[in-house]
Amino acid sequence: PDPEHTSIDLSASGIGFLLAETDYLLGDALNPGLRERIRTEVEHRIIAPYEARDDYWWLEPPTNNWNAVCNANCLGAALYLEDDPERLARLTMKAASSLEAYLKGFGGDGGTVEGVGYWNYGVGNYVKLADMLEVRTDGRFSLFDVPVLEEIASFPVRAELSPGHYPAFSDASETTTIDPAVATRLGTRFDQPGLLALANEAFEKDDPEDLLSPRTLSWCRDLTDAERPVPVERELFEGVEWWLVRDTPEDPDGLVVAAKGGDNAESHNHNDCGTFVVPYRGESLLT
Repeated sequence: PDPEHTSIDLSASGIGFLLAETDYLLGDALNPGLRERIRTEVEHRIIAPYEARDDYWWLEPPTNNWNAVCNANCLGAALYLEDDPERLARLTMKAASSLEAYLKGFGGDGGTVEGVGYWNYGVGNYVKLADMLEVRTDGRFSLFDVPVLEEIASFPVRAELSPGHYPAFSDASETTTIDPAVATRLGTRFDQPGLLALANEAFEKDDPEDLLSPRTLSWCRDLTDAERPVPVERELFEGVEWWLVRDTPEDPDGLVVAAKGGDNAESHNHNDCGTFVVPYRGESLLT
């Protein structure tokens, strides 16, 4: 490809952020030449084009998890590497404005057509950036102070069919493990014991190497035990038209029916309007 063609996607932005964070965490333990190379490459490939261009499709609606991931990685890399406060202010306002489009992709009740797997990814990156900005500004600027975020945080708990099982609508899979760092950060912030319970369960399921991210080590160090709340009998995510009904809510493996309405023009849709799933005792009897 043309070396001047600066396409920012999930992978490129993620590598840029990872390099910037590695430089920040290891500092002078890295070779000076490597640190300079990191700055040169991340500036050329990520920060400069992010600042200069407004034509990336993920910046504006209709959008999906790409918006949160790319905005968080681009601005996050700048927060680690850029010293000019005026430039950081411009980049922050660009990201905050664009992230409004991401939040509008959720229903007012916090539902997302992308499912819990992309909740991990998209919301996880949104929370990563929100935490960085809150720390960097001593709490004066917070992306947590958005009313719908508390509803978005509750989505994995409310949409669960049985422990670890979710509606396999769109690109979602039947079984998903919640990111423990994201669940802990949001569960603590919004006092949601259900999320903290999912975070504890994720520690039991995950490979230990998957728990060695900086945010997992930091956010989860004070994680305490929490009990799952008894779910409601009927749950309607009106914004995305997901409907769940539980025969015996107090039984985590009881009979459940989940059905999907919505619109086939949704992100990650597989022409699956009208599909349904009927799980019982951890097994999907009808799909």
